[in-house]
This record gives sequence, C-alpha cells and structure tokens, in this order.
Amino acid sequence: MPPPGALAVVDTGPRGDRAAESPAYSRADLTAPGGSLVGPGPVGDGKWTASGSSLAAALTAGTAALVRSYHPDLSAAEVRERMLSGAYPGTVLPALDPYGAVSGVARPAAAAVPAGERPVALPKPSDTSGQRSTALLVVAVSVGVVVLVAFLAVVLPRGRARGWRPGRWETADRPGA
Repeated sequence: MPPPGALAVVDTGPRGDRAAESPAYSRADLTAPGGSLVGPGPVGDGKWTASGSSLAAALTAGTAALVRSYHPDLSAAEVRERMLSGAYPGTVLPALDPYGAVSGVARPAAAAVPAGERPVALPKPSDTSGQRSTALLVVAVSVGVVVLVAFLAVVLPRGRARGWRPGRWETADRPGA
C-alpha cells in the first residue's frame, strides 16, 4: 500500500489496456502510459522501445514536476488533486493528462448511461472493395497507356526514318559472321 497522500499509478499500453504479463494491483488512483514507449537510447539509431510501470511512474513524476514549475505555490496535496481532477475519465481509472494538470481544466466524471437509454452507436464502416477494384483498374489502364505511348515514341520516329520499310540485317551484324 502506498503511503497516504501518495499517488498510485498503473501502466497502460497504446490502446489504454494493461499488458497480460503486468502484475496485479490492489489500489491505484491513475493510469499513465507505460507500454511500448519510445525514447532515446545509447546505441544504434537512438530509438529504444520500453515498457513497464516504472515508465508510468516516471511520466507521472514528470507531470508533477511540470505542474510545480508552472505553479510553484501549490503544495504536494494540491498538485496531486490537480493531476486527478485534470485526468481523462477512464472506464476503470482516470488517465494521466499533463495538459489538464498544468492548466487546471477539471473534467467531469464519466456519466453512466441511464437505464432504458442506449448509448450512441456509430455506423459500421462501408464496404469499399468495389471502389478499390475500380481504382486499381484505373491505375492499371493508365500505366498501360503510358507504356504504349513510350513504345510508340520510340518506334514511330524510326519507322518514319526508314520510310516504313523493314530494317536490314547486315551480314557484318550477324553473330558468328
């Protein structure tokens, strides 16, 4: 158990869920990004990917430092409250929002859907396979026309220069002659 007044944070991945191998938690106040984070590394191209609750804790600590740098008169409890009130409402826990913590924008808690009302349902994406086939056909025909024009741009001037007679194959040009 964290000490009273401490902010307990769990890590989440890019989709907002926890990794299957993440350890269980008994109490948490906030979630923060901690899965598949990209940052600077000491070798190679300098980009390293890492995961873990320590990264979530580091981002949360960085956000607290950012809040304290913008509002140096706040106490630790006020910084904690600002981080919690400025967090995105989540399904289980709120998610860390550095901008909300610094600006002091409090978000309302996620409202429950009253009984008997249905939440908004987005329409299913339309099938675009017909449009894709048409686009591929247009591209194929366009490429064919470009190749045909390039071929004719080479062949027609040569035919005109010869007076439309077939070319000759000189004996000296034949292999083995």
